[in-house]
Amino acid sequence: MSKHLDLSQFEYDNHLGRRLNAFVVIKGFNQLAIVAKIIRRKGNKSYGLTSVDKVSQRRYSDGHIAFTSLDTDEFGEDTLELALDSTEPFEIDLHEGQLAYTAGPGFVLHDLDEKVSEAFEHPWMSYLHTIEFSADGERILTASTGLDTILEIELATGKVIWQWNAWDHGFNYVKANKSYVSRDPQQAAALQAEHPEAKVKLVADPLNLPREGLATNRTPMNLNGVHYGRDGAIIATGFHRSEAFEIQRDGRFVQHELGLLHPHSLRRLGDGYQVASTGQGRLLLLDADFQPHNVVDLSQLPADADKRTGFGEWLQTVSLLDEERMLFAAVDALRDGVHILDVKRQRRRFISNPPEWTIQAVIDAPIEEDEFPAEREEAGESQPTC
Repeated sequence: MSKHLDLSQFEYDNHLGRRLNAFVVIKGFNQLAIVAKIIRRKGNKSYGLTSVDKVSQRRYSDGHIAFTSLDTDEFGEDTLELALDSTEPFEIDLHEGQLAYTAGPGFVLHDLDEKVSEAFEHPWMSYLHTIEFSADGERILTASTGLDTILEIELATGKVIWQWNAWDHGFNYVKANKSYVSRDPQQAAALQAEHPEAKVKLVADPLNLPREGLATNRTPMNLNGVHYGRDGAIIATGFHRSEAFEIQRDGRFVQHELGLLHPHSLRRLGDGYQVASTGQGRLLLLDADFQPHNVVDLSQLPADADKRTGFGEWLQTVSLLDEERMLFAAVDALRDGVHILDVKRQRRRFISNPPEWTIQAVIDAPIEEDEFPAEREEAGESQPTC
């Protein structure tokens, strides 16, 4: 049975995490428009969090990846080193001096020693949400959210060496408009024959779509997170799904029902896992069998009444800062800031951010300040892929 932890009852510790450095991933600077749109839609986030009213017109925003000390009470331009400009970054990962980060329809490798960058793209990359190095640093695993596809890239060649597409495995139905999506002509024809009243969209060539891919409410799964699991498996979440997925290399998968609402941040954690139920404002700590043993609930924390009513809870991501201390950074879009959480000792601290910033993640940075570029840089040339 899981233990329910009310974050509002955690002791406030003004010293918590101040000795740590972190990367702050800022997706864009249009959060006020996003919040206003969601409020107009009375909290309906099935369209995704974009500032435009017509989701088909969504375009990538300009964002930044910053290096900072967590010894602050408020993020701002004077506290962050805005070192790397990027097309809508969502997540980063580090491996032996290499920084990898998502950048819209591709990802970038940045060498922290040489201060040079290399960009990777592929037709089935769109609206990338997560990124992770393999243990040996030779591959990258990423979630192509705009096309419901997992891609594993061999960095030496830039080639896709493994992929998993949700539409190929039975996730074809789009609830928002009662339509279907497929990338296989035979499957599309079979779906059309089975559902003659519905529209079936065939995406045989993703380059015929905008580079943003399908709009959030036009994807069956909106596969928004993938990471390496145990014994060669891949763990994943979908924005429209309530489960955690465990996917094998042969394509088979197991769904672990958790009652999640718009989940993010499914990762390995010790002998178990962690996942954020974003729309409920909860962090779930899971055992090795994906069963919750602790649930940290943010929903009782104070919040602006109008924003709470119209926008609702939105725990964007949760990142582990210190595994031994069980210290996390939790990005709270409802309250415009980042919680530093000590789950073991039940302590917390809050770092606010300007309300126009869309912070996607705050991630531990186990490097010295002079290792990260002091001036803004742009990605280098794309490496050919096939």
